[in-house]
Amino acid sequence: MQTAQQFDPPQRGVTLTAIGSRAGVSKATVSKVLNGRPGVGEDTRRRVQALLDAYGYGGAERAGWLDVVVPSLHDPWSTGVLAELDQHATGEGLSIVLGTAPGVLTDETLTRALGRGSRGLLVVSSRITAAQHSRLVAHRLPFAILDGDVPAVAADRTVDIDYTAGIRQATRHLLDLGHRRIGLVLGPYGLQASERCLDGYHRAFADHGAEPDTGLIRWGEVDERAGEVFAEALLDLADPATAVITVSDVLAIGAYRAITARGLRVGADVSVVGLDDRPEARLMSPPLTTLSIPAGPAAAAALQMLLDPSAGASPPITPELVVRQSSAAVGDRGPSRV
Repeated sequence: MQTAQQFDPPQRGVTLTAIGSRAGVSKATVSKVLNGRPGVGEDTRRRVQALLDAYGYGGAERAGWLDVVVPSLHDPWSTGVLAELDQHATGEGLSIVLGTAPGVLTDETLTRALGRGSRGLLVVSSRITAAQHSRLVAHRLPFAILDGDVPAVAADRTVDIDYTAGIRQATRHLLDLGHRRIGLVLGPYGLQASERCLDGYHRAFADHGAEPDTGLIRWGEVDERAGEVFAEALLDLADPATAVITVSDVLAIGAYRAITARGLRVGADVSVVGLDDRPEARLMSPPLTTLSIPAGPAAAAALQMLLDPSAGASPPITPELVVRQSSAAVGDRGPSRV
């Protein structure tokens, strides 16, 4: 898997200087187009790219590349998707060019992908704007968005994670254990994933003929400290939460900290359910009940969408509930697991 963002052109009889002369631009401008760097107008970029393609700079060499953008190289799920994608792509004779975009795809990253002449662009767990979608369509670059926030017009180019079904499973699991005071810790307000999680939460209560207390719902950043602060707030209520669902295992780590700081036991006194099934989830004390998102099917669906742009929308990937010792019946006073 390649990680470089810039490529030296192969040696040919026609130089970049000659291409620049024919396009009426400098060699530096031609280099910017070749390497997908910003600072070139769209008309100029198309004119130069046409010449690069004609002289072999944008042809077969780059047809075997896929641009993949992930939010972070430290996120276990993203790296799991990358590993699966690399395996599938290798089977198709393709290599991966990797970039990062924490949360939101940047225009600079998109410009690089558009100028590189790759087979397609996959954006993982990041948001793209309507303007960026328009640029992708205008350049006719095959693209797919896996687990990202997208404008409605791009819905048929997405591989969604069915967070509604996932959180519905998690909430029903706790309701079946007798919990009714179930806190829900979401990500930032307005994110599609957060809204779908909230929908699943409400649906699970409706399945049980009940309504949740909206005072048990929290929105905010996704980090350990936020999980700790939100769990503290839920435990401080006059009628405190007996269980907490977090939309990330990272938030759950913070929730564990808040619970144990009060002398309470995770599972026995307050149940916790996460989402992601990070490697450390099974090593937590007690091991964390969480939702696992299968990386293999997600990567395969995204690659299929890139290689066959006419295929249309892919069925959503449904998270799987992995039950461990952090969730228990309400009021259970079994032996301490902390």
